[in-house]
Amino acid sequence: MTRNNHYCRLLIAAIPLLTLTACVQNALQQPSSNTLAPTQDSRKAAEHTAYAVPSPPSLHTDKPNEFSQTGELPISRTEKTSFSLIEAWRAAQQYAATHHAAEYARDAAQEPQNQAKAQLLPHISANANYSDRAQDAYDKYRTHGWNIQLVQPLYDKAHWAQYQAEKITAQLGEAQLQCSDDDLMLEVAKAYFEVLAAQEKLKSLAEEKTAYQAQIQQTQGNFQLGQGTILDTYEAQANYDAAVAKIIKTQTDLTSAQNKLAAYTGHNATRLTPIKTGHLPDLSSRYTENDWIDMALANSNTLRNKQLEIDKSQADEAVAKSGHYPQVSLTAGYQDNHNNIGYTNGSNNNTRNKGTYVGIQFTLPLYSGGETSSKIRQQEALVKQKQAEYRAEKEQLILNVKQQYTALQGWKAQIAAQEKLLATNQAKLKATKLGNQYGMSYPLEILQAEKDRANAAEQLQEAKYQYITTWITLLQLSGLIRQETQINALKMLFE
Repeated sequence: MTRNNHYCRLLIAAIPLLTLTACVQNALQQPSSNTLAPTQDSRKAAEHTAYAVPSPPSLHTDKPNEFSQTGELPISRTEKTSFSLIEAWRAAQQYAATHHAAEYARDAAQEPQNQAKAQLLPHISANANYSDRAQDAYDKYRTHGWNIQLVQPLYDKAHWAQYQAEKITAQLGEAQLQCSDDDLMLEVAKAYFEVLAAQEKLKSLAEEKTAYQAQIQQTQGNFQLGQGTILDTYEAQANYDAAVAKIIKTQTDLTSAQNKLAAYTGHNATRLTPIKTGHLPDLSSRYTENDWIDMALANSNTLRNKQLEIDKSQADEAVAKSGHYPQVSLTAGYQDNHNNIGYTNGSNNNTRNKGTYVGIQFTLPLYSGGETSSKIRQQEALVKQKQAEYRAEKEQLILNVKQQYTALQGWKAQIAAQEKLLATNQAKLKATKLGNQYGMSYPLEILQAEKDRANAAEQLQEAKYQYITTWITLLQLSGLIRQETQINALKMLFE
């Protein structure tokens, strides 16, 4: 009985999956053998499946100007007619959890220097005491008093070195925030252009699908009139089905990109400001490869972060070496103590000790079991480690800049080549259709020409978006992604 119940539960759980599979099969089902063309109902079902893009989960709240109970920054329900990349960057800095985490880490990194500075400032303490106890020699022994004391370090190399080291920690926190924000801006830009590219691809696939649908009707009519072969009809149907499959895959890619962008910005990513893909500005000739490398070495936040790590490790080495130095402190205070002794014979002895005191305390470490020497060796090794990491990061940065610059030049050349290829395929398609009217070309040739034109258009759009994304990656590597001049140049790409 238990096994049967288990099988029943599995069957019930599989019903939604079987239903979904059946729906997809019905949407992609080829037309009946009588006509070999999709019926009106099946075409509508396929178009509904092909063009319905699922919306990402809602990230909005009912109170756009207040923090939600979860601590996240709510986003307004009011949707814009379009959402630009610049606005996406601003929204990500308000919404993305990674940005908030980096900000809190930066704030936390500012505090160690305050804590280290406190060790160099005066420390004031006060205490009071009271005791009442019996002894054999007398009936009672009562004491009470209070004092206040000030300690001011006069010479403390260890705490001074620690303070200098923690000042670098604060700079590291700021640099790490900049690195995190640069990475966030790059990821948002990539997701943004992934959405635009998928939307453009869906449009071209829709045109391709419509053209194949018309070819199905034409070849089926020619076959019925004896002017064509069944192969022409099957080829048109195969191209149509391939276009539908591409649309479904592109819809999945689009939804994934929209969800990714929404996760960064908290905004609905269905309506974005498109770029002016008709004529892109020349982004590749503004700087040479050496210019990009020089700018990256001078401005890269990642490289700056590595340099600060070297500085911090050297400062920590100075802290370790300060363990051999003496400490000198000034001590000053005031005390007031009372002693009241009552003897068994009835006599009392009352004393009071009060007044100020000033002193100098000198401490010299002589031997600590080798701990100080071990710490020095440890920090020396860490300094060498950070220096090696800096060299590795520098070499990797130069390599990345070279690769992205080469890719930028390559995408520029590919755009020019794809534009020529698209123009050629458009002319070929037009000539093939004209030739078919005069019996000089066959339907299969028209289908092939249509496929070539669609592929050329798709590859051209991909090259344009890759061209822009590569340029933005170069800006991020060179530390210029926030520069106003580059932001203005980026704005010119959009309509």
